[in-house]
Amino acid sequence: ASLAATVANPSRYSILSNYKNNLERTRLVLHLMREQGFLSEDEFEVYNNADIVIDKRNYNNNYDKNYYKIALNDAKKIISQNKINTLKGRYHIYTYFDSSLQKAAKDAIASFQNVESSNKEIIIADNETCGIAAYISSTPDSFVLKRQPGSLLKPFIYAKAIDCGKILPDSPLLDNKITLNGYSPKNFGDTYRGWITARDALSYSSNSVAVSLLNTIGTEIGAKTIINAGIPLDNKDKTLSLALPTDRR
Repeated sequence: ASLAATVANPSRYSILSNYKNNLERTRLVLHLMREQGFLSEDEFEVYNNADIVIDKRNYNNNYDKNYYKIALNDAKKIISQNKINTLKGRYHIYTYFDSSLQKAAKDAIASFQNVESSNKEIIIADNETCGIAAYISSTPDSFVLKRQPGSLLKPFIYAKAIDCGKILPDSPLLDNKITLNGYSPKNFGDTYRGWITARDALSYSSNSVAVSLLNTIGTEIGAKTIINAGIPLDNKDKTLSLALPTDRR
């Protein structure tokens, strides 16, 4: 009955923002349900005299709080807060949110709660739309913090290698253990696949191939490519570990 009461005018009758209005209209809905035979007299008396209790500690909607905050923060950059307030519910924010991916991300974060004390977060992007489909963090305000880009910089290295004529998407590249200038990157799980195409090396996120390509085109050129894409770097970043920003040595 409370939900049915909300439908007519969510901004006016939402129980989350207008409890009194919602309660009054909820009782109107209950009266109509009794009159139309959906409730017996006894059921009506029980429900009409019941309070609506919300446990806000467990309240959430399809949007995780972290995701909601980021979406609202981006909206504020586009339109002033004053105008948002004057629109009073007529301003719609559309995102790439995916509830199933959000749940998977939340479950993943929860599974590591007792492993270590460091903060954790997951960002899932849709390759087709480039939109963020899910975001979760162990700290509510972590979206203001800087994060390591991880393997997200690898495509820039591959793109520049193609641009320089060093490789093509189907070029064979050797995925094996390497040591370059004293730097020995390792693949995830210490797994190496031998000769594979550049396309497959990128899809497998091979660390050794990415570092080899960066060494081929040169760290200065690789760094310049990333900087030109709008990603700031320091001089200390201009090393072979640039291809693996989470493995700085």
